[in-house]
This record gives sequence, C-alpha cells and structure tokens, in this order.
Amino acid sequence: SPEQAQVDLQGKAQMGERKLQLNTALVGGLSSLRSGAASDWQARIDRLQASAELGKEFPGTWAVQLQSPLTLRQSSPGQTVRTTQFDAGAGALIVTPPSLFEGQSRIEWQEIIARAQPKGSWAIKTQGLLRGLPMAWIDALGVQGQEGPLTRAGISGDLKLNGDWNIDTTGPQLQASATLERAEGDIRIAVDEGNTATIVRSSGPSASSNSGETKSTARAVTVQGARMRARIQQARLNVKAQGDDIVAQLDWASERAGNVKAQLGTRLARSADGWAWPEDAP
Repeated sequence: SPEQAQVDLQGKAQMGERKLQLNTALVGGLSSLRSGAASDWQARIDRLQASAELGKEFPGTWAVQLQSPLTLRQSSPGQTVRTTQFDAGAGALIVTPPSLFEGQSRIEWQEIIARAQPKGSWAIKTQGLLRGLPMAWIDALGVQGQEGPLTRAGISGDLKLNGDWNIDTTGPQLQASATLERAEGDIRIAVDEGNTATIVRSSGPSASSNSGETKSTARAVTVQGARMRARIQQARLNVKAQGDDIVAQLDWASERAGNVKAQLGTRLARSADGWAWPEDAP
C-alpha cells in the first residue's frame, strides 16, 4: 500500500573495471501525520551494506556498513506557505578499506535536518564524530594511475585522525565548528634525496580466476632516500564560524618536524541565495 511498503534489494553494477555491490532492506511509505501534505513520506533503512572496487589503479574493495536502522522523513512544515524539510535520524557507518590500507573508520551523527529556503538554497543542521581515520587513505583516493599525494610528497606513516563537526545554518546567524586532530600514530618524512629505493606493495588475494587460482595485485612505489619519524606531540586543526566571522586555527607540535601555531580569519556575507565570501573579505 502507499502507506507501507517493504523493499529488500540486492544488486550489482559495473562500469568498466569499477564494480559496486549493494545489499539493503527498507520499509517506507506516505506519512500518516494529519498536519502534513499528501506527498509527505517516511522510511526506515533496516540494513545497508555496500562494497566498491575502483579498478586496477586502486586494488582491493572498499566496504561500508550501517550500524543500526536509520529513519528518514520528508515533511512540509508551515501553514499558509509550506516548505520542504528532510530529517534523518541518528546513526553510524563503519568504513573498511582494502587490505593494503589497514584499519577501519567510524562515522557517527546525530539527527540531521535539511530545510528548503527561498530561491533554491538549503539550511542544514548536523552534528557528528569521525573516529580512527587513517591518514594513508589520502593515497588510496589519489589520482588514478599515479602515486598518491602523500607518496609524492615523501610522507608515510600510521597516523590516525579523529574529528567532529557541528553545523547549524537554520537560524538567523551561521554557527559552525569542525575539528580534525591526531588520535594516535606518527608520520615519516623523506629527509635524504641522494638515494632511491623501490618498494612493491601488494594488495594480497583479491580475486579468483576461472581456473580457481588466487590472484594478487601489486604496485611499485619509489621512495626517495631515508625517512625520519616526526614524533608528533600535537596535531589539531579547528575551524569555527560565528555569525559572519570565520576563524581557523592550526596547532602542530613535534620533536623533529618543528612547531607551528597559526590562525587565519575571514568573514562571510549572507544573501537571499545563501552564504558567500564577499569580494573585500580578508
């Protein structure tokens, strides 16, 4: 019926060497609230598992899994003039990278609100946490067919990051903050350009041929010279917005890679189309 429908979906998609698998189950239908519009709807995602292979340039499989059922709702608040609003309940995702990149990352969020504004803009309210994000993932999502940006810069290591965000643009003033900081681990920095070495990194067993033999994929990375541990003591980036003012602050302290304290400020201007940087902003 329109008020209640159940969907259990398992599917695969492929475009060239890129593959996507989806396994999900949800329940949804038209909203039963009398105060809403006839087209309002609500849904609950009971299961969501997805995996993706990005091709031979990025060997291995990325996986995403929803940790608990997630509620979704579309409503039309207002009396004389109605607007459109989307709500998503609190939830969490676990992201697992290919075996070449160790660790998992957890993303948690509180209830999310997205509300349509005049002239097509949207106001949002969202708050959440990011836990155990490996720095090495930056290379996993680099430019296809090339070494990642960290490898090209001579940086490696087991550094993991935590983060949080709190953004609210639904009120008369912008209120937002976001933080990214070291959770554990360290980085290694290339310090000698006189010698080079080639390291072959294998992704391990990733596919089976028709003959039943297990295949593995590998890529060669050229490392310039020796590497030095930075011995990080603190690494933290915070961005805060209050009204029109935005302030970014960087705190970096290490035994071997220096110490930095920096602060940058600018401002935004609000118009009918949303927030934007004015031409005279610093």
